[in-house]
Amino acid sequence: MKHGRPPHPVPENFEEVFIQFGWDAKDVLGMDTPRFKRTVTEAGGEDLKRRRKNYVLGRRLSSLKVGARGL
Repeated sequence: MKHGRPPHPVPENFEEVFIQFGWDAKDVLGMDTPRFKRTVTEAGGEDLKRRRKNYVLGRRLSSLKVGARGL
């Protein structure tokens, strides 16, 4: 049995911030590494990481399309 304070709840906007900032969300949200890793797991784990990856890929594709228009 663990002693001490109960773990902090997952911040309301955690998923949104993680999807936009990835692992930099740790600093944006002011979390320490163990709490951040636990929160990623509690907020969706691999599914949340997949959503982040899709977000980043979508932004890259969008920027390529915008860049191609300027040619």
